[in-house]
Amino acid sequence: MKFKIGDKVRVKNDLVVDKIYYNEDSHIADVFTPSMIEYLGNVAVVENIHNGRYKLDISYHNFTCDMLELVEAVKSEADEIIEHMLRLIPQQLIDDALDKKDEERFNELIKVYGAEVV
Repeated sequence: MKFKIGDKVRVKNDLVVDKIYYNEDSHIADVFTPSMIEYLGNVAVVENIHNGRYKLDISYHNFTCDMLELVEAVKSEADEIIEHMLRLIPQQLIDDALDKKDEERFNELIKVYGAEVV
């Protein structure tokens, strides 16, 4: 099974009503029904796994692997993007000070962010 009890998952946003979604082994499937629309994008915890289908703490419906994504995996990718952007900010400030030939501002930024940014 792709997920285990206790995993934090998100119901995918792009699910289509009346479409059949499978588990990773492709033997177990379930239909995404109109009454499941309200759960699109919702974060939930896997409470139980029965007959290869996932029972979430937010719904009485069963879900398959293809309907869900692990929240930590999504969060990790977002965290990487945020960290990358935060690393760019000091570099942009230093570049701006250099472009303006502002030696005082440049020295202040080096004291704050360290020479490894340059």
